[in-house]
Amino acid sequence: MIAFYKAEIGGDEHSEYFSRYINLASSASFSEQIEENTARINALFSGLSARQLSYRYAPGKWTLAEVIGHMLDTERIFCYRALRAARNDSTPLPGFEQDGYVTYGNFNKYKKDDLIMEYSAVRLGTATLFEYMGKEELCRKVVVEGNNLSARAAAFIIIGHELHHLNIINQKYLKQ
Repeated sequence: MIAFYKAEIGGDEHSEYFSRYINLASSASFSEQIEENTARINALFSGLSARQLSYRYAPGKWTLAEVIGHMLDTERIFCYRALRAARNDSTPLPGFEQDGYVTYGNFNKYKKDDLIMEYSAVRLGTATLFEYMGKEELCRKVVVEGNNLSARAAAFIIIGHELHHLNIINQKYLKQ
């Protein structure tokens, strides 16, 4: 795996909207950050109860299980986008409606061990996908909702999106 960093991402590699996630990533390499995030999530999972997974901090907000499910869905979607970019697929991609994905994801039916297993499988797929990309593949772009997205920008969006939700989990869900 070649080491790649968020500082290498150009302004034409993602829409401005995704800067909020990329900016949360540290200056460490993607592989270092994916390992750190995985350790954080595994530590979080190990201490969760079924009651905590079903907790929502306000009416209309997602349960903690749904937040985790959303993180899984989003990681899969950004891996797919990165794959399309890396493979030089020029077919434009649509966005996705996160609330619909959560509604139909049935994440509240998951047992804690099943969420852990799914997280581990998705994360292994993510790490492996990026492990074998070279600089050329990482820099390739796909169009998503009319904006360019490079494979390497997608990688750091995955990192930052997870950190964003970890912050929310710690502030809103674990303070109960």
